[in-house]
This record gives sequence, structure tokens and C-alpha cells, in this order.
Amino acid sequence: MNTSPSAGTRNLSVSIVAGPSAGALLQQIGEVKEKRRLVLPAGSLAPDEHQALEQIIAITDDSEVEHLIIECDSQTPAMAYASLFVSPPLTETARLTKTLFVIQPSDLLDSLTRGAADAKRTP
Repeated sequence: MNTSPSAGTRNLSVSIVAGPSAGALLQQIGEVKEKRRLVLPAGSLAPDEHQALEQIIAITDDSEVEHLIIECDSQTPAMAYASLFVSPPLTETARLTKTLFVIQPSDLLDSLTRGAADAKRTP
């Protein structure tokens, strides 16, 4: 298993997208055809850390890809993916630039107004 980056690699910009509306956001992003951006839907990365590292290193070796977007599945927290980028070999080839948690605005509003209503009822 080769987890060493190849010579001449550059820092790939990486974003991690999680949350109940991540799929909808990534579908919209996917509709904008940008060949330098690669979206990995939930379940695309291997569950094994070493295999996932191999997959990401292979993507960094692709000179066409400048921005990798990884969608978290419902069972994997964003920090699990983020932890891949804090130590070698990925610190040499990729840089985590964004982590997004995506929800519907109405869900946030409902949560906030429900919380405010609950607070008013508390003596």
C-alpha cells in the first residue's frame, strides 16, 4: 500500500459537507459543470482509513482536480474525514479549507422558534 504522495504534487483544496441537506446542496453544485472540481457523494470513500488515504492521494495526483468536495454519510461525522487532513501524508498534498453543515433554513427557524417558545414556558 503506497500512502506516500508522488513527487510534484500540490495542495488540493478540500471541503467537507455534512448534514441533512448536504445531498441537495451537492446536487446543485454538481449541476454546475466545473471540471476542476470533484464531488465525492456519501459512501464514495472507502471506510478503511488507509484505503481512503490512497483514494485522496490518487485524486491529488490528478492535475485536473483543484477542489475536492466530500459528502459525509449519516453515520460518519465530519470530524472523522477532517482528521485525515491533520497529519502526513495528506498535509503534504491537500488542505482542508471548509467544513459545512447544511440544513434547510426552515428547519433552523423551526428549531429557534421552538426553543424560544420552550424558554417562555420555563418558570
